[in-house]
Amino acid sequence: MTRKEEIEEAARKCTKDNPMCNNYEYIAFIRGAEYADRTMIDRACNWLCMNMTSIEYLGLNGNISKPNFIRRFKQAMKGEKP
Repeated sequence: MTRKEEIEEAARKCTKDNPMCNNYEYIAFIRGAEYADRTMIDRACNWLCMNMTSIEYLGLNGNISKPNFIRRFKQAMKGEKP
């Protein structure tokens, strides 16, 4: 399940459990979750950029450069395929 699907499922469950919720609250839930994900991923990538001291790291499939590692990390956190 992608992150987008997880958010939509959580929004449906939240609004379904509360009969007072309407479509605006469903949309607000989704937008809030997307914003939180985006800001936390950006913070994590900035932290990696500032704290990874080497330009190259040993990965499972050989060496990987710092920018490539951060790009792949960001994709993984978004639920995208590298």
